[in-house]
Amino acid sequence: MRIKVRALADLRFALGGFEKEVEIPGAEATVGQILEHLYNQYPKLREQLEHGSGRSDVAILVDGVNIIHLQGLETKVRDGAVIALIPPAGGG
Repeated sequence: MRIKVRALADLRFALGGFEKEVEIPGAEATVGQILEHLYNQYPKLREQLEHGSGRSDVAILVDGVNIIHLQGLETKVRDGAVIALIPPAGGG
């Protein structure tokens, strides 16, 4: 299955660009499985999500819906979906 992953702000550097098309083995996968797949390809992404601001601070959207309103990391993702990784914004 193919999905698009979009990383905003500083996360785009860890992903190597704003958007990547990713091939995931199998017919379906969960958000957690997709993240693990991405970590294997982009180790800096794991650092940013797990050791940087922390995954709980990063909004993960599947087709525009935050996974906290779905099944969290167990949210099933369909072929052609778009996953967005959005870090917290700050400023003053």
